[in-house]
Amino acid sequence: MESLSNNLQISEAKPLKHMERAIGRGRNIKRLTFEGANHSSLRIAAKATKDICFIYRYILFRFFFAEIEGTDVSLNIRSASKRLGMSHQEVRNLAARGKDALEQAFNKRAELLAEYKKIVKEYTIDHGLLKRGDVQTPFKPETILKTIVEGLQYLSNHFVEERKVFFSQDLTCRCVFIETLGRGAFGVVKRAFDLISKTMVAIKQVEDLNNEKSIDSMRNERYILLQLEGHRAFQSPPSEVTIITDQEKESAVYQTEFMNGGDLNDPFDDSMEKFYEMPMNDLLTLWQPVVEGLAYMHEQNIVHRDIKPANFLMENDGDGSPIRIIFSDFGSARVGKDSPIDMENEDKTAFYTCETEDTTEAEADVFAFALSLIEILTKKGFQTEKIGESTAPQNKDEGLGAANHKLLTDANVPKELADLLLETIGPKENRLTATQFKDRYNEILDDLN
Repeated sequence: MESLSNNLQISEAKPLKHMERAIGRGRNIKRLTFEGANHSSLRIAAKATKDICFIYRYILFRFFFAEIEGTDVSLNIRSASKRLGMSHQEVRNLAARGKDALEQAFNKRAELLAEYKKIVKEYTIDHGLLKRGDVQTPFKPETILKTIVEGLQYLSNHFVEERKVFFSQDLTCRCVFIETLGRGAFGVVKRAFDLISKTMVAIKQVEDLNNEKSIDSMRNERYILLQLEGHRAFQSPPSEVTIITDQEKESAVYQTEFMNGGDLNDPFDDSMEKFYEMPMNDLLTLWQPVVEGLAYMHEQNIVHRDIKPANFLMENDGDGSPIRIIFSDFGSARVGKDSPIDMENEDKTAFYTCETEDTTEAEADVFAFALSLIEILTKKGFQTEKIGESTAPQNKDEGLGAANHKLLTDANVPKELADLLLETIGPKENRLTATQFKDRYNEILDDLN
């Protein structure tokens, strides 16, 4: 035993009585404890060939033990399998890789069990209620997560009928999907309850892991939002793209902040009622950070490339009154504001694009922004003509332009702002950059206040 202790840095060795019954008393089968390791209950057998007859040794090592490569020690397969959450064959393969691989596997398992313990401590059920409780358990992840699901079922005022828990392999992402918020070219966005932060979050999900274009788009969106981090007009950068599962199917997701007011696509949705009840000065003040955000984005040499009412999200206070509007869905965004507009971009919404000749992506962004704002302020009463699939420019003094100018002023939009908006979707030579638009907008707002 001394040589084995030196070989494996064993600090303690205790007889295993259940193995004595199998091969006879006095046989050299011990429970060994690794120095400084977290797996003190690991059963390892000291192989003493002179004390064990050939038949017993064959039976033991054929069915119960696996030699640890590079040592004189064998691993109890059944015991290690339980503690590592592995199959018997996986344990045999691990033993064949040697002591270091075995050590790493047990340390990793210890870290995961510590995470499971935290989960159970946060979400345990006592008499039908979800409450905290200090529970120590070596349960499998499936068992722990089932406990969470059962507990969440009692929070029916927060959740819809389906309450499957989705989680990543390393448990850094654990959530329950509540409802689908929308579907786009690059995936589906869902409202979810984050079991770690105990808050509502938004999760973008790509359900087909073979859809590399959509997954790359999610990574691009995260990269873009990292460049814009800190400005009030943009969401906080999402988490890294990770793979989650509900134990039935895997999907790729990232997690970001949840905007409880939804998007601005449907002016007649109940969520927009308090938006349109706001005094015009307050409404335009609400939009000011977004106008400045467009200019800031272009200053960072970034273009959105798919601005439309559905890609603005709103945050409401506890009374349902709007307090913030942001840009969303940067899946098509890219660096390079002065590059020519790319009409091969299948994800761009054609209605919000201007004519393509000599138009840059930045100019197209400003056109789409002004057109979106007109649509929102007039509750989509705006009238258009088309060039192909794109919206034709308008002159505020004649034709549809004059009619739409009146539509804006009838909606209590200040004349100066109506002028600015129609000018921005007017003939190309009269259009403004995002910075010029921002400066004019701020001047109008200052005059109103």
